[in-house]
This record gives sequence, C-alpha cells and structure tokens, in this order.
Amino acid sequence: MVLNVNYMTLTKWIPSLFLVCMGCAKPFTLTASLNNSPWFGTGDITEIHTPENQTCSIDRFSLTIRTDLPFDQAARKSIQKVTGCIDKCTPTQWLGIYQIPLTRGTYDLALPDTCLPTKVAKSSQSFTVGRASLQLMNPETGSSQMTYQFSDKDKGHIKITKLDRATGQIRGRFELTLSGTNGQTAHFTRGKFRGKIMHQ
Repeated sequence: MVLNVNYMTLTKWIPSLFLVCMGCAKPFTLTASLNNSPWFGTGDITEIHTPENQTCSIDRFSLTIRTDLPFDQAARKSIQKVTGCIDKCTPTQWLGIYQIPLTRGTYDLALPDTCLPTKVAKSSQSFTVGRASLQLMNPETGSSQMTYQFSDKDKGHIKITKLDRATGQIRGRFELTLSGTNGQTAHFTRGKFRGKIMHQ
C-alpha cells in the first residue's frame, strides 16, 4: 500500500520535475518561480545611457526577458513545445526590470530613486514608465493582452551578486510582485539571472 501511494505521488510530480530540470539544464538568462510554478526565459541585459541617467553617478542597466511558457492552465493546452525562447520563438510573456544600478549590492524597488528625475527606462520596444512589468502576449497577433506593473503597494528587490566590468559578465537574484489591472498579482520568487551586459 505504501509503495502504491509513493508511486502515485511520484507520478503526480513528474511534470513539475521535468519543467524544473528544463530550467536548470539550459543556459537561460533568467530562471525563477512565478506564482509557485517554474519560470525561465532568455533576453537582454542592457546598460542604459539616456538623458535621465546623466544625473546618476552609478551606471544603470535593464533586464528584458522573453519566454514561450504559458501563463495559465488554459493557455497551456495550446502550447506544443516550450523552449524558454533560447532560439527563435513566439513569446507569450515579456518581463522587464528597469534602471537597476550597475554595481554590486541589494536594491529595494519600492524605494524612490532620488538619482533619477523621472521613472523612465528604455525597453527593447519603447519607453516604459515603471520599475518592472510583465506583459502577457497574444501569440497569434504579437500584441499585449495583459500588463502586470510594479505599483507603490508592491514589494521587490534585486541583488547584484557578481559583476565583472572587464568581461561584462553579471549575475544576480531577485524577488518581485507585480499587480494586474484585474486585481491579480504575479509573484516571482527565487529569481536568478546571468549574462553579458550589452551596450546601447
């Protein structure tokens, strides 16, 4: 009887373990848990040089990450293959974290950034107002269906654990909550990112 229960428990967790292994085995730019489910994707770590940054003594960078993971169970049925957008893909989600100080340390996204006169950061597509956002995309049209935005009531921090300016390599960790217009939240935990800094 015990063997049957253990077997059933193992069978139940196999899909989740498979997703976790996918996230560990491939060179994703970012891995995390989103609302208690594995989340991973690839994208850019870009040093920012805009007029808004001229008042800052510390350089800034942004993370823009895309993935083809489904956001919910309903969308999961229509996804044939998940790659985390390592190669060409049709993104279902875009995660952006903007204006992060480019130096080792821990930064609270909820604290006002007195260095910057405005909360403006340049993403890969347009100027985005906000400190962090998650865009849910329509794979058929490529347009945004829903936006989760970092608001004054949300919490989040990002920690730069390793930075080599000579090679451009950077690593960090983060936790982040974003609020949707529908009252729901997107909660990222155990987030890790790594990669080479690109210059604008």
